[in-house]
Amino acid sequence: MKFSAVNEPYTTYLSGKIYLGAAYELNDMIKFGAVDRIRIYNNHFFNQLTLSANVMPIQMFSATISYSVIGQDYMNFGLGLSLRLGPFNMYFISDQAPSGYLFPDQINSVNFRFGLNLVFGCAKIPKKLQDRPLVD
Repeated sequence: MKFSAVNEPYTTYLSGKIYLGAAYELNDMIKFGAVDRIRIYNNHFFNQLTLSANVMPIQMFSATISYSVIGQDYMNFGLGLSLRLGPFNMYFISDQAPSGYLFPDQINSVNFRFGLNLVFGCAKIPKKLQDRPLVD
């Protein structure tokens, strides 16, 4: 590697990001969501669209599945599980494990994340005090 000194000013720009999201609550157990992430880099737009379905059959357990279109890649399925036991919230998420099972010849990586959160002092907000959407 060779280094050379240059006395001319250098300018570079950070990439801009725009997030657009929406959620629909079918009932207390089932929710749907959509997030569109647009990254602007060198005057080009790079788009990611994610659709999700979330279910909470009991108060202490929730699961989510997601499908994402990232550029020209359409094989992006995700899975998430969460279990809350008192102040302990354990979670597991993966963004490619279902895709790897369904389309093993088209996947080049699988990501897993798991962890434990300690949740204190977060009481449920009464329904009448929750935020409502600005647009119906």
